[in-house]
Amino acid sequence: MLDRDPPRLDPITPQRDSSLVRAVLAGDRRAARTLAVRLRCVPRILMALNRRRGGHMGHHDLEDLAQDTLATIWEKLETFHGQVTLEHWTHRFCFLKLMNRMRKGARRDAVEGQRLENHQAEEGGVQRDEELFEALEARLARLSQVEADAVRLKHYEQCTFEEIGERMQTSPNTAKTRYYRALRRIAQEMRGELEEDGA
Repeated sequence: MLDRDPPRLDPITPQRDSSLVRAVLAGDRRAARTLAVRLRCVPRILMALNRRRGGHMGHHDLEDLAQDTLATIWEKLETFHGQVTLEHWTHRFCFLKLMNRMRKGARRDAVEGQRLENHQAEEGGVQRDEELFEALEARLARLSQVEADAVRLKHYEQCTFEEIGERMQTSPNTAKTRYYRALRRIAQEMRGELEEDGA
C-alpha cells in the first residue's frame, strides 16, 4: 500500500515541534514526512530574505541554496531543543546561508576597495535584519499562540490566508482575522512605547 500524504498539521507550538523532531530522530518515517512538509518554508524564507536584500540572487542560485540549507538543517536536527518553533529555528539557518553566499559573491566579483565597502554595508544590514527579526519575535511572544502563528506563516513563509487557514485548521477568514488582530496589537504596543519614550 502506498503511503498517504501527511495529514494537516496541528497548530504550531515549540512543544509539538520538539515532539516531532524527537520522533524523526527516533526513525519515525511518518514524522519525517511531516517534517519534510514543514521544511517547505525554507525556499520561501530564502526568497523573502533575498528580496529584502535587493534580490541579487537568481532563481537557480536560490534553488541551489535551498538544497544546501535543507541539508544543513537535517544534519543539525539533533540541536533543535523546542525552545522556539521550527520556522523560527530554520529562519536563522536561511539567514546565515544567504549572507555567506552573498559575501562569497561579493568577494569574487568586486575589487578589493569596493569589496571592503560592500562588506561594511553588508555587516550593517545583517545587524539590522537580526535586530528586526528578534524584535518581531519578542512581540509575537506576547501574543496568543494562534495570532503569532498567523503572523509567522504570513511573513516567514509567505503563505496566503487560504494556506494559513489550512495549516491552522480553520477558515481563511478566521486566519485573516487573527493576522490583522495580531498586527493591531503589535501597533498598539509600539504606540504605547513611543508615548512612554516621549513622556
